[in-house]
Amino acid sequence: DSDDVGSISDGTDVPDTDWESGDEPLELYFYVYDETGKWGMDDFDVGATVSVEPEEFATGDIVTVRGRGFPEDTTIPEGSVTLERGDDCWEMEFKSGDDEETNDNGEFRFNVIVPETGKEKDDFYVLVDFGGVDAESGDVEVTDLAKITVEPDYGSQGRTVTLTGENFADVRDYTYEIWY
Repeated sequence: DSDDVGSISDGTDVPDTDWESGDEPLELYFYVYDETGKWGMDDFDVGATVSVEPEEFATGDIVTVRGRGFPEDTTIPEGSVTLERGDDCWEMEFKSGDDEETNDNGEFRFNVIVPETGKEKDDFYVLVDFGGVDAESGDVEVTDLAKITVEPDYGSQGRTVTLTGENFADVRDYTYEIWY
């Protein structure tokens, strides 16, 4: 029964479906009808979803990963977030340097570092896989790779040169090597 202003509140269980972890989320629609023919509808996603912001980035950039539909109050261990393309897979490190966690609704939001992929393309995706649940983002694009320049790029032995780099993560130390 509705209250004197027409509001209702009732509980029901989400029905069992053939959805399995790794499948695209399944959208269910809940409808409520009253005896006068009035009705309301809302949707509900079964399964986990992941989004990445921004969707275009260079290696070394920090991006935000959001997810929902994962186990509640659960640690997300390092190594659970990867950037993938075909059979290639690169681990994305948490910017915090620590494991992350889901909240009591199974949602999370954290920053990761885009790894060096050696490839620029628009057919990458981010995979989050932990606690028996996995989900992929939509397509994301690696727009630029890490690179360095040496100035000047010629000279005699003992000359001082300057190394300049771009698209390296701003949270890590660096080393350089000279090969010949």
